[in-house]
Amino acid sequence: MLKELLSLFTLTPRDGVMILVSAVLFYALTHLLSRYFFTPYMALAELRENSTRGALMRAEEMNAEAVLIQRDTEDKVLQSRRESMAIKAKLVAEAKADAAVILARAESESRDMVNAARKELANATAGFQSGNRAAVEALVDQIVLKVTHGQ
Repeated sequence: MLKELLSLFTLTPRDGVMILVSAVLFYALTHLLSRYFFTPYMALAELRENSTRGALMRAEEMNAEAVLIQRDTEDKVLQSRRESMAIKAKLVAEAKADAAVILARAESESRDMVNAARKELANATAGFQSGNRAAVEALVDQIVLKVTHGQ
């Protein structure tokens, strides 16, 4: 039966033995390669894939954590800005109040100085006027004496 099968393909019995030996050697070679090459290579590829997946998962977790930290930092910065603006507004209001007090005090002092200067000028004017009256009266008396005695 083997001879008949071989004769269909124009093969000799020696070719048939060679085919069987080649099949056994092929099976042995695939078994050895599978055991010592393909299986370790596939395990290494799987290990690499798992580590890549793990690294990607850690990277995604770190990215999510970084986003949370960034949001928290931005919230803190915004809160600090609000607090500093409130402090600034309070300080500006205090400065305006202090400036108003200082301005009112300066206006009062300048009013007092102006009033004192006016009083001093009024006194000086009154002094000059009284001094001038006395001088005018003395001149008038002299003129009257000259006119009445001189004639």
